[in-house]
Amino acid sequence: MLGSRDSELSTIRGNMKGTRRNPDRKDRGKKISSLPAGFKLLPVEPEKFMLAFQVACAAYSYKMPMESPSSQKVAVDFGKGEVVQYKFTDTPWNRAMMAVRDHVASDFHELSSIVFRMTALQTLKDDPRMQKWEQRSDDGESLAIHEAVFYTAATLRTNAGGEFDADEFFQAVEASATDEEDTL
Repeated sequence: MLGSRDSELSTIRGNMKGTRRNPDRKDRGKKISSLPAGFKLLPVEPEKFMLAFQVACAAYSYKMPMESPSSQKVAVDFGKGEVVQYKFTDTPWNRAMMAVRDHVASDFHELSSIVFRMTALQTLKDDPRMQKWEQRSDDGESLAIHEAVFYTAATLRTNAGGEFDADEFFQAVEASATDEEDTL
């Protein structure tokens, strides 16, 4: 599930087919920014974020039964009469995000916060500081990630682009892990 940010974003954009119901829209075909103007990502309950991540991983690796994303359509109401309908291809990333939608998120804002926070977390996967918080199994088949990483990803503020500041993120992970140790 974790891939480079550029490849993941191009995968997301390359695997959606949008049909606008308002063909006169002037910005049609322009690159979509990470977050709509004025949209703020809300914090997510850390336990819910961890559950969402586990559900996403199961769907991404085809380890859970689910309806193919290609057989589903998602309509997004942007207000003022503009509704965009998306049909997704069956890729691991699309399976993961639809599984999160179906099993965890109860509303659009919660789903958006979870999805953008997962994507923001993925941008940090290759940062050398992440290695301190990961433990790969002996056979190399699985990866354990410290709970403090998920707590931080669920609660830390993001920038206007929906990303974490890497320095701030790892400082918060360190503080969260230290707080956890103090309470054990």
